[in-house]
Amino acid sequence: MRYWPFGTAFAPLTRFFYRLPRFDGMLRLHPMIVEITRLLLGVGIAVFHRPLATMIMQQERQLDGFFRSRGVHLPEPPSDSTAQNLYFMIGIFIALIESGRIWFSIS
Repeated sequence: MRYWPFGTAFAPLTRFFYRLPRFDGMLRLHPMIVEITRLLLGVGIAVFHRPLATMIMQQERQLDGFFRSRGVHLPEPPSDSTAQNLYFMIGIFIALIESGRIWFSIS
């Protein structure tokens, strides 16, 4: 088994990157992939906020009807436009936070 200069074993998943120069930046490759994935998640939520909110509100109304038929009265679910605005703001918030984290980790 081959070893990297960092002391970790040469795993099959890292064989795609074995020709890259071995420096301290290689240690930050995995966290950067995680940060970019979170950024794309936030952008995806912001882009698809309308169908996402419609689908989740439909399920929430079904749950509300189920509990009301059993005698448990919960507060009314929010309207579709409120849920759409909420999911858009959540997506933009995630994207801004992650872009800030990427910016500060690069500089």
